This record gives sequence, C-alpha cells and structure tokens, in this order.
Amino acid sequence: MWRRTSGLDTYAQHLRRILRIVRNIDDRCLTRFHFNQTSTSHTNLPTHARFLCVVQITYTSSHCGLRSTSSFYASQCQALQPGRKGQQNEGRNKRDNTRIQLNLEMRSLLVEVTVDKFLKEFFDGPHPPSTKNFRFVVDTGSKKTLYLGLCKGFNEAMAKVKCKEGRHAARITCHWPDLTTDAGPEEKGNMKQPDICIYPSTPEAIAAYTLSDDTIANSTYPNMKKTRGSFGRVSWSTLSVPVEVMLDPYMAAFSYADDKEWLPDNENAQKARGQLAYYARQIQARQHRQFLFMIVIIKDHARLLRWDRVGAVISKPFNYIKFPEMLGGFVWRYSVMTPAQRGFDPTATPATKDEVILLEAYAKSLEDSNTYLKTAVNNVFSDGWPIHKIELDANGFVDMDNALTTTTITEDVPVEPSIGKEGHAEKQVCSKRYLLVGRPMNASISATGRGTKCFVAYDMTTEEAVMLKDTWRPVSSNSHPEGEVYMRLYERKVRRNIAILLYCRDVGGEHPQETRTHEWSKKPHLMTLPRIHYRLVFKEIARPLESHVDSGEMTETILSALEAHQEAWEIGEVLHRDISDGNVVIYDDPVSGESKGLLIDWDLAKFKEDLERSPTQKSRAGTWQFMSALLLQIPTKPHQVSDDLESFIHLVNWLTFRFHENTLSRRPVRLGTTMFDMYDDFDTSSDGFDIGGDAKFNTNISGRPPVVLAKDKRSKKKSGHTMLLESLALLVQRHYREVKAEDLLLSSTSSISNSHKNKESYVYVCDKDGRRVRRKLEVDISYKIPPQYTADGVLSNHRAIISAFTKVLEGNTGIVWHQTRHDNVIPSWTNSGTLKRSSEQALLEESWDSDEEPSRKRARPLQTVSEEGQDMKSVAIIAM
Repeated sequence: MWRRTSGLDTYAQHLRRILRIVRNIDDRCLTRFHFNQTSTSHTNLPTHARFLCVVQITYTSSHCGLRSTSSFYASQCQALQPGRKGQQNEGRNKRDNTRIQLNLEMRSLLVEVTVDKFLKEFFDGPHPPSTKNFRFVVDTGSKKTLYLGLCKGFNEAMAKVKCKEGRHAARITCHWPDLTTDAGPEEKGNMKQPDICIYPSTPEAIAAYTLSDDTIANSTYPNMKKTRGSFGRVSWSTLSVPVEVMLDPYMAAFSYADDKEWLPDNENAQKARGQLAYYARQIQARQHRQFLFMIVIIKDHARLLRWDRVGAVISKPFNYIKFPEMLGGFVWRYSVMTPAQRGFDPTATPATKDEVILLEAYAKSLEDSNTYLKTAVNNVFSDGWPIHKIELDANGFVDMDNALTTTTITEDVPVEPSIGKEGHAEKQVCSKRYLLVGRPMNASISATGRGTKCFVAYDMTTEEAVMLKDTWRPVSSNSHPEGEVYMRLYERKVRRNIAILLYCRDVGGEHPQETRTHEWSKKPHLMTLPRIHYRLVFKEIARPLESHVDSGEMTETILSALEAHQEAWEIGEVLHRDISDGNVVIYDDPVSGESKGLLIDWDLAKFKEDLERSPTQKSRAGTWQFMSALLLQIPTKPHQVSDDLESFIHLVNWLTFRFHENTLSRRPVRLGTTMFDMYDDFDTSSDGFDIGGDAKFNTNISGRPPVVLAKDKRSKKKSGHTMLLESLALLVQRHYREVKAEDLLLSSTSSISNSHKNKESYVYVCDKDGRRVRRKLEVDISYKIPPQYTADGVLSNHRAIISAFTKVLEGNTGIVWHQTRHDNVIPSWTNSGTLKRSSEQALLEESWDSDEEPSRKRARPLQTVSEEGQDMKSVAIIAM
C-alpha cells in the first residue's frame, strides 16, 4: 500500500524510489506488488516536501533462496509542515515500528505453562487464608468500567495484608505517562503506558504516581473527581506489576481461549506482544531487577507473565470472573513476598539520605573542574532515577600487579564505609564494598539479552568515581566472561589503550542470580541458554567517540583503538569481534590532560585457540551496522582478523556520514535512505539466516569511498579526512581482490541455498567500473559447496591499515583537517544511530553442541539511547 501525501512527484518517481529500496528484486522475482494511492490536496506545498510510503511486497528471489513478506515503513517522509496531525501520525508510525521490532526480538523466547505450574515454580510463599474472599465485578463491554472493576478487585485482594515491606496499591494509569527523564528514544509520548499499575505503598512511589489537583480538574475521564483514588500516573522507577487490558481478542497479544494457537501471528498480535516487551524493558532499564511479573487481561480471561533476561514464561488463560481466587490469589501472594521474591535485586538498595548527601558533596567538589567527569557525575542526578547503593564482593577486585589473582581482605584493606559525623565515609574492614549510582550513562532498552547498564559510580571506599558495568552474561562453555578476557590481556602484558579493570564478579557469588525461562524452553538451541548477572568496574570514565571535536581527533582515537586491537591479537591472541561506534571511546586523562582512544567491550571476544577449533560458524558476532560485507553476505563464514579491520573502515565512513558535512548532509532524507541501504538493510533466507551487506560489498569492490566531504568537493586540495577515506577504500578493494571475494560470494550462495535444483540463479556484483551487473550462477545447487576461505588479503594483518592512519596523521605537515564535527542530521526514522542490530545470539548458537542446525539464525537488535532521548551524550564501557 502506498499513501501519497503530495502530488509534486510523478508516479514514476515514486516507483523508482520504492524499487531503490528493494533493489535486489527484479521483475521475475516479484509475485505480488500491491500499489494503492489516496489523492490529497497538494496546493501550496513546498517543492521539498517529503512522502510517507508503506510498501507491501511479497517476492521470491531464486538466486539466494530468499523468501520475504515485508512492510517497508519508509517513514522517509515526515511532512515538512508543522501540524498536530502530522506529529501524531509520525509518533504512531514510530510506535508501531518499535512494537513490531520488539516482537521480532521475542521470537522463540516466549514459553507457555499451566497456571498451576506457574504458581508452583514462582510463588513459594504462603497461600491466602481460607477466609479470604476474592471477587472481580467487571463489565467486559467497556474498557473504562473494566478498569474500575479490576482496580477495585486488586485493591481488595491486597487489603489488610501483613508485610513488613508495606502494602501495595493498584491504580488506573492508561492516560497519564511518566513525565520524568525517559529511558529510551521511543518514549516522549510515542508509546502507550500500562492500563493499570500495581505500586508499593512507599512514600517515594505514592509521590511519583499521585495525580495533581490540576490534572484531576482538567481530565475528561468520567466521574474522575469521585473516583480519583483509583487513578494514578505511570512511574517506571517505582512500578511493581504492570497490567495490560484488552477487550478485543483479535487485538490481544495471546489467544483468548486455551484451545487455540496461543501466539497469533497477525499484525495486531505482534504489536501487542511488542507493547508488553516495551513495558518489560522500561522497568528493567529504570529499576535494578532480576525479573518481573506482569498481568494480561483479555475480556474475562487473564494470563500471568514472568519476564527475565532470556524471555518470558506465560501462564495459560483462565477465567478470573468464574475463578477470582486465581487472579486475586496471585496479587495477594505477590504482596506478601519479599522484594527479592518479587524480582528486585537485593544487592541494589535505595540509598539513605546521608548517602545521597555524600554523593552530592562529591559532585559539588568537581564544580571548579572543566572536565567530562564533572558532566558525567552531575548527570547521575535525574528525576525518575533514584540513587541506589550497589553491594560488591570485595574479593572480586583485581590486583593489577598480578593479573591471575584478586585481592584478599586484610587489616590494611578498608572496604566498608559508614557515614561519619561530618558527612565523610569512615572506612571499616569488611568483605563488602559499596558504590552509589543514579541514572545510567547508557542502558540497553531491549527486554532480553545482556541488558547492559553502565553507571558513573561513586566508590564509597576510595571516594572516587569509577565506571560500573552491569550486565547478564550468557552461560556457555564456548564464550568467555569479559573479566576473563581482560585478565588474559593483562597476563600477557597487553595494556596499550585498554581500559583498566578494577573488579569482575558474578552477582551473588557462589549462588549467582540466574535466569529461569530457559528451563521451560522446548527448543533449547534457540537463544535460551541461561544468563547470569555479572558486574565489572573500570577506572576510566570515557566520553563517546561521537563527541570528537574534529576529524583529526576522530582519526587519532580510532588509530589508538587499532593499536589496542593489534596488540590484543598479536600478543594476547584475542580477537575482539565487535568493532563499533560504541566500543571505541575517548578518555581524557585528568592528570596529563591528554586524550587517547580506548577499545572496550570485549564480551564477544574469542581466543585464537577458540577460532582454530571452529573453522566455520553457525552465526555471527558483532554489531550489524559495522560487520564486514562478507560476514553479512556469507553468514557461515568464520570471523577473521580482516573482518574486524574492515569494521574499523566502516566505522570511519559511518561517523563521516553522521557528523561531518558531506554531499548529502543538506538532504537528510536521502542521507537516511543511503545509510539504511549501507548499514541496516537485510533479508531473511529460507534457512533462517539474515543476509545483508549488498551496498557494502559493491562499495568495497568499487574502491571508492561511500561518502564525499562537501568542502573537499569544492576545494582543489584534499583534507586529511578525505585522504584517509580514499586510502581505506582502496585498501578494502585490494583485500577483496586478493581473497577473491566475488568467487567466495558465488560459492557461498550455492552453499546457503539448496532448495532449487538446477535452476538458473543470479547474483549482483560490480564490474571494474563500479557498475552493478547481474551474473548468472551456473552451478547445481542441490548440494552444498563449501567456500574456500583465505586470510591472505592485505587486511589479514594490521600493518597496512595502521599505515593508512599514521600517514595522514604524521605525514605531510601541510595536511588540512578542516572537518569539524556537526550535529547529526539523519532523520529519526532511520535505524542508523538509533537502533543497532547485533548478533549477540551467536554466542548461544555456537555453544549448542548438537549437530542440528538452529532453525533461526537471526541477528537480534542491539539498542542504544538515541540523541533524541538522551540529554547526556555519554558512553560506557559496555556491550548492550
């Protein structure tokens, strides 16, 4: 379907634009192309108006065995004229895209169990007394009356509960979103909020969810003043249990009855499941959680959910009107549990007033400083992000002089502070150590996966700021905890441009906090290995690579990371495997005043002996936008040094597109579509692999940079930035020729697809002039032909690429670096820079010992907080 919002372009122009998006599709591949248009008035529209296109295409591509039905929400097109309706449509499109994306993340991560099994496994506390009566008097014909009946039933069920942690209260919250600092780029009114929220009756929670008198007075909700005690505002930082209510079963995330397919595959159901995942990710981003519970109401039926970092366990539906003791008993038992049993992390507790004062005093001590540290510490304080005290095992701190051991507690090691009379921390000897944290610098906004959050933390023992990385690592014999990777690098004396690790330990020690969803998975080879809560502490607090002041600093920073990568591989025999914009950072040394680049996030790294044991791989590791073209085109290709070095080249190009004035900077829609084609586009093969990188591959073999700097195009003299872009383009072209990349692509194409025996197939490659041509595949693809991979190209080692950087930095003193950084102009609808797709799943699939191929090998999204939703442009030593 194509909706025309302007009549300025002809149908042919629109069609060409659409076909550019689906450039791999020729006429013979198309089996259906549905094309509608709605006429609209277009008088007095500016000539640079943009368009909203939604294209529904079903096609089959014989050359790669690809089958796809895709909705291209090419929001290439926000109308330029301001207007409430246009803003609402834009927000709705963004919300729908986010919900669909979140649903895709959850594929194969949802498990259904019986209600009895759910309660038995997750509720081991007392049962309600036999005299306790539960009832839900509701009208399922109206949402508003249904809300009131449910809310009253919840509150009656939790009334008079004796619990030392306090009681809970339910409030209708569907119309009043959280107004505090958001946890993600899709917030700001673009996402819905839970219909009902269950809160603890703490002073902080009550203050957060209570509606003001003005809000009550201006509300259009019927009988608001009479029933104001039933209403409240969403507060992600204090919310305990979200409740989603649906009247229409066809709009619900799950089936209404037990005798139907429990996961409907229609678009409404997908969006509804994405909405639930959104609630889970918001709570996990704002709170310190092991897991959380949720309730879904579908008319007169209910389902209970438990989310953790692997997925969600979901009960079968039950009729809560006929059996009110099931739903009422659930909330009663929840209200009498301890915070840890409800899913809260017992090692992260709210800071006391004295501890908050201590943190504020430290921030005040930096007022005269003009460093990045001052900015980072001040941003710890933010509405909606309460200060917490994190408990660490003091035995987990690393002895840098002996990388194979950790410190032991002696009388000379004071580790537990207490607040003295003058507001200073008094040190005492203990086996615990504490950090104070607030709003994270970066937080994963995915409901599952590592869920990494990185905090600027105040160490109450040393009275200094450090970096705390909080993550959920996969439990796998074939993957290494990040701390283990750092220990190996330190042991082998690899220290150059590597962050200084101070602490690494599983949360909970001998009894670590671990996910449980995997225990009920019927398909253990699918992304369902358990995860363990894991923390690391680093000395450096670095700023993001995108904060570079000019192209010279960008180049120097990436060169520093390259040198770290070289030593890690050549001396430490460790391959990073996740080069991206978030994993190269700038550290401003407060002592020397100098800046340098650091290569961080080693949690996807492999040791050399690991790579030698696995000549091929079932999936890929890294961040999709920066993966090499060969890895994207050939998913079974082993990850080699050359793939990481090519990622460095894509990093330079990507930053140039976003932050340096180029020939597309003044055409943001064109810039966005170009970057989408280059860094985000993909199809899914019949084998379940994500295939992408067409534009990257063609650019690589052309030998020309994908981006041209505007000033250098107008000037006769090339800047150092342009010289670097051209040198790297020629370097990757030479490498692809030396490894015979086109032959690898042809052989791997026949290897991946074996569903069309002896049929004519085609692939697209570039000729020597850079023109895209179609080449016939004359092979029998009824069997697999293993491609012969080689590491003999120029990027098989670091010498040439490091030389390209040093040549422009240390060569001719007359080289000009006039490219200062400017703000990102890419439209918000493009994924580049706002939503990153990662193959974190690779660790899980490679760990599965079965010979059976995983049925899905899809790269999962890796989210970062976008500029739109992040007041503080900061970075953490993290892998999302």
